[in-house]
Amino acid sequence: MPNHSVGYQPSSGSESDAIFGKVVAVDAAVRGPHLELVGEAETLWQSAQIARDLAEIERAAAALRRAEPALEIWTAASTDPLVGTPHSVWRSIGLVWFATVTIGGGALAVIAHLAGQAAHHFIGG
Repeated sequence: MPNHSVGYQPSSGSESDAIFGKVVAVDAAVRGPHLELVGEAETLWQSAQIARDLAEIERAAAALRRAEPALEIWTAASTDPLVGTPHSVWRSIGLVWFATVTIGGGALAVIAHLAGQAAHHFIGG
């Protein structure tokens, strides 16, 4: 009983393989030049779209500079005295070490005090 389900290919498919090969060859011949033109057109459209997007960004940036000049902190018209003065990283590192030593020393003093009270309570009680 022959099996005619969807996707079934006969096991002795030399004739069907030949037909399939011809279909693939005709398809490639028909699509080949058109696909190249489509690819070129798509590439041109994408590059034109990128150019339009960049131009739009430039227009928006220029409009923003005109509307809000104070947003450009790197301009000479800046009134912030801290702009342009570099902060030393060593000062920050020193502050972190000082805080660590201070907190650690305080914790050790509290532990020593509590240990001394516990020893006095149990020994000298």
